[in-house]
Amino acid sequence: MDRGYMSKENIRRMRRKEFDYILMLKEDQPECKELLNEYGPLIKSLEGYYIEEHGVYGKTVKKEFCKREDYFHIFYDDVRASKERKALMEKCRTWEKELDKKVAKKLVPQKDVKKYKKYYRLKFDMNHYLIGYERKHRAIKKE
Repeated sequence: MDRGYMSKENIRRMRRKEFDYILMLKEDQPECKELLNEYGPLIKSLEGYYIEEHGVYGKTVKKEFCKREDYFHIFYDDVRASKERKALMEKCRTWEKELDKKVAKKLVPQKDVKKYKKYYRLKFDMNHYLIGYERKHRAIKKE
């Protein structure tokens, strides 16, 4: 089932009708965050969790979900993670070049740099013009 359909009510309905189901959780769901916090570091250690037939690392765990024990399959693809990390770093380099140009202009208003706020601490003068920026290392590392 598509992640967009994942809700506790949909799960209850499928259980009542005794359907078999596989759901993909969104990373921002509390249940997913809990599983990733608990098992993510272990799987990312890579030792003993390689699933050769799929070329990824993973683990199946049984946990309570919606008042019933369910199986959760947690996967980590180090190749994909590496590609995503590289793309993020390239995006940061591109954005920093853009930000450098905007800082040099000295007349770029706050409203014109909103897209950078997730990864950068933006500094403004008293007239709300961009005068500097600094990487948010934790935000970038979290990605």
